Amino acid sequence: MTGRADAHVHLATTGRFSTAVDEGHEVETYDRARVRAAITDALVVGYQGWPGLEANNADVLAIARERSWVHPLAYLDVRHPPADDLLTGAAARGFRGFSVYDDPDGAHLADWPVATRRRLAAGGDVLSLNLRPAALARLAAVAGDLAGTTVLVSHLGLPGPLPATAGRAEVRDRLRPLLDLARFEHVSVKLSGLYAIDPVPPHAGALAVTEEVLGAFGPGRLLWGSDFSPALDVVGLDDALTLPAWLPELATPAEIDDIGGATLRRLLAAPPTGRTAP
Repeated sequence: MTGRADAHVHLATTGRFSTAVDEGHEVETYDRARVRAAITDALVVGYQGWPGLEANNADVLAIARERSWVHPLAYLDVRHPPADDLLTGAAARGFRGFSVYDDPDGAHLADWPVATRRRLAAGGDVLSLNLRPAALARLAAVAGDLAGTTVLVSHLGLPGPLPATAGRAEVRDRLRPLLDLARFEHVSVKLSGLYAIDPVPPHAGALAVTEEVLGAFGPGRLLWGSDFSPALDVVGLDDALTLPAWLPELATPAEIDDIGGATLRRLLAAPPTGRTAP
């Protein structure tokens, strides 16, 4: 592997994402660790849903301006369809795309006007989605409206805890809303948040989940992410930044290179959508 890229990172200088890192030190902690792990690029996912992180979009944008390895995504509150100028102007401000999170009260991209979803897709290179299975099931009806961007479904579709002994029928049933999205070529999946499936490294309970996702999407549509720094509330830093030890059971070295960063680096190497020359 010639170097990796991380498809799911959270960073803040105001507020913090993990109690395992002192406030104000997430950026330097990750920066040191990513150098040791040969991570050359990081997709930094904006999130403003926790107290103290209300300005995270501005925060990650400021971080990106000082560090070329940071590729920021602007958080959008799914409860409030964004104004057109926010979507069309995000790339010019320096964002590579957007992030949308599940809403416990049921608000969903499917509730947005079709024109807004299409402007969302046109306004950035990446749309990162943290959606639980019920919300993923609703996404299928509107996924076509997002065809202008690369949709990255985080954390293997958040199937929830699964033991290593779970049968294939149970695994597929949990993953059905995600697997149904494989027919959309612009939808890919992040190999991230394994600790939410099985908290004990090497997260053996996530092996069968990953195998099913690989079978449906292929290795070119699976992108590894560390989930730094929220992952540190469950696992150590080295574990968070390491590819799962069982991945060679499922993929060839070339495929692992794609999963571990080559696919994301190719995506990020393309000229940013909507950004104009100064």
